[in-house]
Amino acid sequence: MGRVEALELKLAELSKKKSIAQKALHLEAAKPPLPPISKEIEEKDPLDWTADEWKRKDQYQEHAKSTGYRNVGELAEATYKKEISKRQVDQERYEKVMQLNSDASSFDVFLAAEDLEAIAQGLREASERRQKRRKVDDAGLYMNDRNRQFNLKLDREYGKGKD
Repeated sequence: MGRVEALELKLAELSKKKSIAQKALHLEAAKPPLPPISKEIEEKDPLDWTADEWKRKDQYQEHAKSTGYRNVGELAEATYKKEISKRQVDQERYEKVMQLNSDASSFDVFLAAEDLEAIAQGLREASERRQKRRKVDDAGLYMNDRNRQFNLKLDREYGKGKD
């Protein structure tokens, strides 16, 4: 194959890539525009934005992604990591226990009494925190907390003594 034929093949390949890229740009241009982030940015065309405006847009999008949890699993994982980060680990004692029990299976758990007590205390504290949120003086009178809040609001507005 000669040099001319190689150049013609390369030219044909590049023209094919060019047509694919043009089709992609055409499809992208046909999409409806995104909603504005703020009134300040709404007034300007995104092609005319400065680097600072793009940086603010990126920060806005990152903040929107980072707020809240998408599902209960993420919330549980975050809670677990928070609880684990509070725990102190005695690395030397851990290594001693693992050396002493090296012949045991990897699924066996070797905890000292104080470790078990620390875990139990953590569970008790978590349970108490949950109970504090649930505690209501007039428990049993309402179907749920939202119903209780609604009835309290009605009492404030129309009151039992107000006629």
